[in-house]
This record gives sequence, C-alpha cells and structure tokens, in this order.
Amino acid sequence: MDYALPVSLCEMKALTDAADLDYVDVIINATLLDYPLVQRLTELDPPPLFTLLLEGTPEHELAAQGPVLVRVSWTQATQVNWLGEFVRAFQYQSRVLTLLSHWPFEALSEHLRYCTQAQWDDGANSGVLRYYDTRLFKRISGVFSGDEHLNFHAAVISWHWMDRDHKPQVVGGCAVKPQEFRRPTAGLMLGKHQLESLSAWTAAEQWEESHGAIDIKHRWGKELRVAQLYLAHKEAQNKHLEGQAHTAFINEWLTRQLPENMPTTSPFI
Repeated sequence: MDYALPVSLCEMKALTDAADLDYVDVIINATLLDYPLVQRLTELDPPPLFTLLLEGTPEHELAAQGPVLVRVSWTQATQVNWLGEFVRAFQYQSRVLTLLSHWPFEALSEHLRYCTQAQWDDGANSGVLRYYDTRLFKRISGVFSGDEHLNFHAAVISWHWMDRDHKPQVVGGCAVKPQEFRRPTAGLMLGKHQLESLSAWTAAEQWEESHGAIDIKHRWGKELRVAQLYLAHKEAQNKHLEGQAHTAFINEWLTRQLPENMPTTSPFI
C-alpha cells in the first residue's frame, strides 16, 4: 500500500484479510456531526457505497442526522485515505462503529436499517434503537437473547470500536448467510426488563455527560465510571427516587464505589 493508515485501521485491514474481505463496513453516527459527510463521500473518486440507515423508516426526515453505513474498498486509496482522516478526527467522539460482514451491501443495509427500529409495550410503542452510538452499543447488543439476538447480529461477523478510554472493543456476531436468514416484519421487541436496563444506561450516559465534566480528577476510566453509574441508576429506579433524593443517591453511590473520584456533594443538587 502506498497510503498511510492509523494503527486501528491497520489492525482492521488484517482482520478483513483474515475474513477474506477486500472492504470494511463502517457505521458513522452523524448526529450533530460538524462535518459535511455526504458531500465528502460523493466527492471521492470513486465514491464508496454508502446509505443513510434512517431512510425508509418513520424517522426518514432525520436521516441525514442519523447513522450512515459506508463500505470502504481497500483497493481504493482515496477511500482508505478519507477513512483514515475521518477516524483520526472523530474516533473518540463515539461516532465510528466498524463491522465485518460477508453480506452484499444492499442486504447489509436493509438489515442494519431494520436494527434501528425497536418496539416495546407489546408493539404499542416504537422508536429508534441507537446501537450505532458506540457509547451504547455494548449494552444494546447484549440486551437481546434467543431469536432477537440472532435477528440483531445475523449479518455481522464481528463489531469493533474504540471506547472512551481509547481501548479497542469487539463483540462477535452470528455471521448467518443472507440466503439462510429470514428477517421478521416487526421491529426488534424490547421487554419490560430490557427497556428498564436501556433506560438506566441512557440515564447513566446523560449523567456522565452533564456531571462528569465538572470532575477534573478522572482517576477512574470513563467506562468503569459509566458502568457504576448504570448500576446506581438501576438501584435508584428500584427505589423510585426522584429529584434531589435521586441526585444525592447517585453521588453517594459514586463516592462509595469510586472513592476520590467524585466530591461528596455536587453543585447539581
């Protein structure tokens, strides 16, 4: 190769070679992305295959601000160089979810688009499943079991991303052949416990984003911190805590579980 790759992309190239793939698929979280992604992709010569995953869904009007699937060919230097530049600029913003798949691009696109749609309350409610946000991916991908697990992971050999502590993460898929997979017509179904788990994780992420910024010590890694925040919010859910009682409980939990990481009081109380 006569073009430079970041270390993470070099490792990904080796993985795709081992899987006998001459391309890599990347889901880019374009939510509030300060970068002309679609314009830049269309300007490449030749442009890579790409699609907006929220197109054709109830949230199609927000497609440009949602997940974008891009298939980068390792044989096209312009595409690889673009991906390297993008990863260097944005990989620590929870925007780059890489995956290995043998599925044709159109079939993979349809499957990953299906995975953006979730239902709960026995189908009475529905919404976007934000698995493409790498801060949420591990929790979301692990919440399913049985048929729903297969329905989510069918098209993928493995998923890869960098966590907030700049450490590589991987989750294995199911790697089902596309001709052997029959996708349900209804979206992925979330039960009560699954919904509560995802709700607590979302609350933990929101807490870290708003409260964690005031804590300049950061003795503990962010991944461990958010994991403890998740457990704290789950327990607060069980106790039906709200308002100041909820805030005080979370702070006390962090002080006990991650000593010296948080002050015993918070200006948010």
